[in-house]
Amino acid sequence: GLTNVEALCNDATKVNPALPQADRILADVPCSGLGILAKKPDLRYKKLEPAREAELLATQSAILDTAAQLLKAGGRLVYSTCTFAPAEDEEVISWLLKERPSLFLVSMEDYPGFSAGVPSWGDQNPELEKCVRIFPHKMQGEGHFLALLQKEGQAGPSALTAKGSPLAPAIRKYLEEFFREIGLKSIGGQPIDWNRMEVRADKVYYLPPVSCNFRGITFLRNGLYLGDLKKNRFEPSQPLALSLRKGEAQAVISLSVEDPRLERYLKGETLIIEPGEAAHEKGWHLLCVQGYPLGFGKLVGQTLKNKYPAGWRV
Repeated sequence: GLTNVEALCNDATKVNPALPQADRILADVPCSGLGILAKKPDLRYKKLEPAREAELLATQSAILDTAAQLLKAGGRLVYSTCTFAPAEDEEVISWLLKERPSLFLVSMEDYPGFSAGVPSWGDQNPELEKCVRIFPHKMQGEGHFLALLQKEGQAGPSALTAKGSPLAPAIRKYLEEFFREIGLKSIGGQPIDWNRMEVRADKVYYLPPVSCNFRGITFLRNGLYLGDLKKNRFEPSQPLALSLRKGEAQAVISLSVEDPRLERYLKGETLIIEPGEAAHEKGWHLLCVQGYPLGFGKLVGQTLKNKYPAGWRV
């Protein structure tokens, strides 16, 4: 339901020139996983094979170097693992600081149970104390390591602007018909911007307000997934339903938490709608629970055909 997300899936060990530079990067890297002792106590006796350890270190270093290159001036980068191994924690950060001198460590807000990084487990750089170690005997949870880094300089405002592909007249017509049917004039609290629409393989997306051309980059979600183009119609998606705010759609059916039909809807069953409960006698409606969107349904007479996703049903 988020309206400002591009979900991409690419090799993080290489810099793709099509990617824009970022203000914030989280590098939660593959690691040996030695911090999950609470789940797997036998890990305390485990020793990584040298080849596997070398593979992990190479991957972690490559991901960090990619992140450093994609980070804007003034931008911040978080590196995290779920291992105790110094070779994958302080030593990797020591390496990065030498390779990328424009980066420096930043102290994080303290939290009860946090432990400082250990300079002797790196290259004796006292700055490594700004890293954080989390031990399961000091905090409820598992073992982790994290470091917050910042790049020197100050970033200017982003020059990227969202621009979709012009919609074919027939496609825009189907979308306009659906928006009129449910009385929708805004998405994410802003008036609908047709320049942010894009169609890929019969799926309609609403691009984030700040975006760029991701052609050639594998993506999972290109902004907000609005729905699918079927034969002579548009069928809305569950992400669109969850993105809508109270009052944005007019064709709404509201249920209380105590209404027994709520459980039936979550099971994927059809519902009987009483006279006066729906905005229109037929067509698409947004089902809400005490003002919060739950999903779509299509009303025929007094029967609401359930459009709750099959994989979400209880």
